[in-house]
Amino acid sequence: FLSSKEASELQMATTKTICMIFLINTVSSISFNVDSQEKFCLGEAANDGDVLVGTFKYNQNNNAKLESVVMSVKDTFKNTKYESKDESGSFSIDAQKIGIYDICFWNQGRFTRSVTLELKNALKKTQHENKIKKKHIEPLQQQMENVLNSAKHLRNDLEYLKQREWESRNINESTNARVIWFSFLSIFIFIIAGVVKVVYLKSFFAKKKLI
Repeated sequence: FLSSKEASELQMATTKTICMIFLINTVSSISFNVDSQEKFCLGEAANDGDVLVGTFKYNQNNNAKLESVVMSVKDTFKNTKYESKDESGSFSIDAQKIGIYDICFWNQGRFTRSVTLELKNALKKTQHENKIKKKHIEPLQQQMENVLNSAKHLRNDLEYLKQREWESRNINESTNARVIWFSFLSIFIFIIAGVVKVVYLKSFFAKKKLI
C-alpha cells in the first residue's frame, strides 16, 4: 500500500501534462524523454483540409519492453483520432476543424522512455494554395476541353467522309453494273442487226437471181 504522500505524488505525476507548439515548417523531427507516469503532449496547429502525417518510435530498452506507452492524437474537441500502444508506428490524420491537434505520449511504465517523433509530408490545403491550384488547373481544363472538342469534330468529319465514301462506292458499283448490262445489250442488238441484215441481203440477192 502507498502512503498518502506517495499516492499524492503518483496522482500528480499521472495527471502531469507538458504541452508545447510543434512547428512543422521549422522542425520535422524531435526527440524527448517521457518519465514514468508522465503524459507529454505536442500541439500542432492545423487548418481545415490539412493532413497530419507522422511516425514515432521508442528507444529499445530491455527493461521497458513489457511496459506500454500510449500514443494518441486528438482533435480540437479532444476526440481521439489515433491511438497506439506499439513500440513504433505511423499515422495520417485528416484535419476537419481549424485548431490545435494534440499529439500525446503517456508513459504507463516504471521506466523513462525516449521518444522520436517525425512529422513529414503534411499537406497544407489552404485557400491560397487552392486558388493557385485552381488558377493553374483552369487553363489545363480549358485546353483539355478544346482538345476534346477538336477530337469530336475530327471524329464527326471522319464519320461524314466514311459515309460519303460508302455512298460513292455504292454509286460507282451501280453505275458499273448498268454500264456492263448496257454493253451486253448493245452487243446483242448489233449481233441481231447483223443477222437480220445478212438474211435480208441474202433474200434480196436470191430474188434478183444474183446468187
